[in-house]
Amino acid sequence: MVCGEGVAASNEYKILQMADTLLNTVYVEHLTLQLEFRDRSFNGNSIKNLVLYECDFLYVMSGEKDERVKIFDGIDALYLEVLTLINENLCPTSDEFEWKIFSKFINLKFIHIEGGNLCKIGHHFRDLSSNNVISLTIKQNNLNLIESNSFDEFKSLQMLIINKNLIQDLIFLTSNQWSNLWYLDLRDNQLQAFPSELVDALPAIKVLKLGQNKIRTIDSNIINTLLVKCREFSFDKMPGQLIF
Repeated sequence: MVCGEGVAASNEYKILQMADTLLNTVYVEHLTLQLEFRDRSFNGNSIKNLVLYECDFLYVMSGEKDERVKIFDGIDALYLEVLTLINENLCPTSDEFEWKIFSKFINLKFIHIEGGNLCKIGHHFRDLSSNNVISLTIKQNNLNLIESNSFDEFKSLQMLIINKNLIQDLIFLTSNQWSNLWYLDLRDNQLQAFPSELVDALPAIKVLKLGQNKIRTIDSNIINTLLVKCREFSFDKMPGQLIF
């Protein structure tokens, strides 16, 4: 399968022969990510967009930490801007996923995680090189816990999409000042409230989507403020909903 000017790779490690080549998109599916294959899978490749589809990360969550984080050492770190993970098993054990395997990609701008069973984001998420990330999407996982300060290093973040998950509160957002975040999509979760302090934490907000949650009460002052600040603001009214 070819995406744009890129190339697909499977268990045959087809991109082995394209070392020192600048590739727009590499689509990798059903690959078992093991350390002993890192030089066979990626050998000096310069990639802008890496898509991993239903790959086996079990090895990443086991073995010696100093070794397992080297799985992508064969990719030139400076070029990768887009990282997409689709239908990945990112919680194969009770431990948090080892995000440090992607830490070498210091110019990441877009991170997209869709499908799969990611259930927790904690302090390991801060191992990502996040200074240049402007868009983060975590869609249709089992995400129910985002620890405070997990996103604090995403200083340049402009778009945050966490929909079709199971998060119940927004404490992870209230612990920081999001000076660049203008697009926030939290639809289809288990949210029960919208904290008032979040209004001040989102000075640049223009689009806020809260639909398909369990929010029953929103202060009228918050609504009025958001209506002034946002060009798009939406949430679903639940039966018996009260707005104060």
